[in-house]
Amino acid sequence: MGVKRVVWRTTGHFNHLHLDCDTSAECIPLGKELQRRGCRVAEHEAFGGVAPYPVHMRTSHHYDNPSTSLDVNKAGTWGTSDVEQRFLDGIAAWLRTNPTISDEEADLTVAEHNLLQSAQEQAVRARDLAEELATRTAAMEATLARLDMLVTGLFDDLVSEGRDTHAAKYGVGRDTSARRLLERISAQVHKP
Repeated sequence: MGVKRVVWRTTGHFNHLHLDCDTSAECIPLGKELQRRGCRVAEHEAFGGVAPYPVHMRTSHHYDNPSTSLDVNKAGTWGTSDVEQRFLDGIAAWLRTNPTISDEEADLTVAEHNLLQSAQEQAVRARDLAEELATRTAAMEATLARLDMLVTGLFDDLVSEGRDTHAAKYGVGRDTSARRLLERISAQVHKP
């Protein structure tokens, strides 16, 4: 993508953002992306045509054949409201990064673009959840390992004090895991 120049908040460009591309063909995918971002794109053959001279300066790239310029506003407005000004500030900042929009992305409909964006967001969320699950699983395994050591120590204390009859009653011994002990206790507690 060749964004050559972004003109915004200068003489003659307080009520719309003007941009020049390297070629007319590069204006089209960029214009479609701007529309997906909530912009009204105008003054180019692919976006409703170009107003005749003297709407633009005679040397304007709008009059190149084909046009290599676009005029951009917030969709639904032509004014200079604070809302539109802030919106176009964000669009101008994005355009100044010289974004790359592939032909495939440009050919997507708005619905397809939204669906793709949603799928990408869901994939990121799924990855985040998987990472969180792995972290929690590792923490739980570490906790169970500590509990195993505590159960072993507790059983050793019971044996040394001669109070291991309760442990035998529940069918646990020195090598019983914390998981198994928790299952046995839970079964006893929930017994009718």
